[in-house]
Amino acid sequence: MQHLLLLHGALGSAEQLKPLQQLLAPSFHIHLLDFAGHGTAPSQEIFGIPVFAEQVRLYCQTHAIEQAAVFGYSMGGYVALHLAAQQPGLLSGIITLGTKMDWQSEAAAREAARLDPDKISEKVPAFAARLAALHGEGNWKQLLGHTASMMRSLGEAPLVTPAILRSISIPVWYLLGEKDQMVSESETRLAQEQTPGAKMIILPDTPHPIEQVEMSMLAKQIIDSLAIIV
Repeated sequence: MQHLLLLHGALGSAEQLKPLQQLLAPSFHIHLLDFAGHGTAPSQEIFGIPVFAEQVRLYCQTHAIEQAAVFGYSMGGYVALHLAAQQPGLLSGIITLGTKMDWQSEAAAREAARLDPDKISEKVPAFAARLAALHGEGNWKQLLGHTASMMRSLGEAPLVTPAILRSISIPVWYLLGEKDQMVSESETRLAQEQTPGAKMIILPDTPHPIEQVEMSMLAKQIIDSLAIIV
């Protein structure tokens, strides 16, 4: 049975992927982990994509997992692509969903500016409460700050470039929700064209937030895609 790692998105946690885990458990050995500073994982002094990728590498090493496949939602997909380029042979295949590939400085700065904890508490209290529930009352504001800094850094120096994508030699599937308002079809299509042998699949009537994705449809797509990897 294949090993499959489920990687969450920015400001998310492994908790959000447990419904997907339940659907996939009969078909794979499922592994969930929280990135540093997210969910139950403690913060580290250094924060960002390379740190999260190293976490995944160490997890595979510690659990003696060879050739694991990865499903990465949003930022989780970016982490997986970065890791595949840095550690050839570690992963057997990658499925991303709603992963932003086009990072530019002005757009990244605008997105980062929205992660102001005081404004979120005032204007979107339900979102603030959700973040507190996922990451702890004393941690979610710090996580917002770290994530904003990471976005600005990616805007200045993206870590998954066209050259990086061209170096990836394992199967990659780029999934995108038809109603995703955070990630464009054009940027996803361009990434697919730059990744050797990659495929792109549009999920009908699907928005960006993972809680709004039809999990049974997503689980079937993951199973069907990874069936080619033995």
